[in-house]
Amino acid sequence: MVELREARIVAAKIGIGLQYVLKEARVFDIWSKVCPVILSKEISSQATLICKGGTTINKIFLGELQRFSEDLDFDIFFNMELSRDEKIQFIKDNIMSVLNDSYRIPKEARMRNVVRFTCYFNNEIGKQDNVFLEFNVNETKVGLSEIKKAESKILPLSVSNIPVYSFHTLIAKKLNIL
Repeated sequence: MVELREARIVAAKIGIGLQYVLKEARVFDIWSKVCPVILSKEISSQATLICKGGTTINKIFLGELQRFSEDLDFDIFFNMELSRDEKIQFIKDNIMSVLNDSYRIPKEARMRNVVRFTCYFNNEIGKQDNVFLEFNVNETKVGLSEIKKAESKILPLSVSNIPVYSFHTLIAKKLNIL
């Protein structure tokens, strides 16, 4: 993941808590495990997932102006009619399952259109922490999407091949214009 010594140096240098630096590594770890799956032929033939939200804006589009992140947000569009329960089961079986070896993921939280999975882990200083993955299962697809690379300005980490909305679409979605 990240060497504890390196994380301590980074935390002291930029003036944020060590736990936030350690969580940054986990956000990128989850992205690196989930993105190849959601872009695979098996999954993409059944559903389209597009990353959105603050983490996407910060780690892909804002360069040096990054902030700490603790979640990953996705819109998911299915190529077939499924009930809400079937959509959630698809996410559990096909996407969240790739994280089961590295994270403890209890029962999902169901909100109106969003399903939240909490990925618990013990960080390098022995403290329990978590990263949220949220999937909007009832979104209407609008705007442009593209494949981009995310880079951390906190740690030397990056993940390529992330399906994201275009910058303009992300901002419009953030402002609830779309």
